[in-house]
Amino acid sequence: MRWTPESLSAIPLELRSPNLSALQKIKLIVVKSVAAIAAGGQTMSFGLYAIGFLIFIGGLAYGAHLLHVPQHWIVVGAIVLLGLGIVTGVTATRQKDPAE
Repeated sequence: MRWTPESLSAIPLELRSPNLSALQKIKLIVVKSVAAIAAGGQTMSFGLYAIGFLIFIGGLAYGAHLLHVPQHWIVVGAIVLLGLGIVTGVTATRQKDPAE
């Protein structure tokens, strides 16, 4: 893909700043995306939400393993987080019933 002035104008000004690191730009994109979803502008699919939550649980479990947390507590924490993820995922991705 070639960059043209038209495609560059679609990028928000704060992301074009040379003073921001790549991690800061990613954080800004995530924060703006979550804010748009929370405002009701967009809806996220349950599958996408579930994949993200599974990656989150996997990262926490790996970190707990590196900290030498006993395996049975890692499993308990993962099960609790999985249940929490399902409840919040259904709530976040539920389509509103049409008004009659």
